[in-house]
Amino acid sequence: MSQQKAPPNILVPKGTTTFWLGNPAAEKLIIYFPGGAYCLPALPNHFTHLEALSADITQCWNNIGALFLAYELVLRAQWPHIVLQGDSAGAHLALALLSHLVHPHPQEIVARFLVDEPLRKTMLLSPWVDFGINHASSRGNADRDIVSAQTLNSWAQIFLGQTVEDEYNCPAKAPAGWWRDLPVSRIFVGAGGDEVLLDPVRETAKKMKAELPDVSISIVPRDFHVEPITDFALKLPPGLQFKVMASWLNQTFSE
Repeated sequence: MSQQKAPPNILVPKGTTTFWLGNPAAEKLIIYFPGGAYCLPALPNHFTHLEALSADITQCWNNIGALFLAYELVLRAQWPHIVLQGDSAGAHLALALLSHLVHPHPQEIVARFLVDEPLRKTMLLSPWVDFGINHASSRGNADRDIVSAQTLNSWAQIFLGQTVEDEYNCPAKAPAGWWRDLPVSRIFVGAGGDEVLLDPVRETAKKMKAELPDVSISIVPRDFHVEPITDFALKLPPGLQFKVMASWLNQTFSE
């Protein structure tokens, strides 16, 4: 994305910066949480990916807006119709938000809030649901993925600090029934067949599918971690996962 087309930024309460793409008065809104293991800032290809998804959607729906959240990174901070969308750590953050909405976090430092009506949908791409390195996919896909399980684990230790892993910061640890009352009507979980995180992502998605009425799981063979976003950085044409995501969003906004 060229600097001449940089989206306008808005400072929201508590000092968080957001960026608008599309119509800020739109009736249909995507809230996007970019990934980066809470250590890396959003990259230009995150914006390009979201712009491309929005462009695909606006072929059918003109009244679309996207709010891009630039949340704080470690070490400074540890741990209308709305679609929550995130990739990697951004998808992890979306899951933490949904968990907090239905199971308010016991620590008083975490602000409590309610939504007036259920969120429409949530789209999760390569969600960072587990910090372990002993999964079969961690070993089997070690030479196929663009990020190693050891690197992810190192970033997780920086992110967690002294915090103990639990169902809020490690979604794969959520007990049975945890996802049953999430205030969202549909969920999409996408991952690549060559991801080191494939096993925990697939297992978590299956748990959600067993407890929620409408969960779509898309595993694309030979895709690596957040490949639809990396494709834009490499100036490659959109692949299968991007097309599946765009189709799911179009169907979502048609309802």
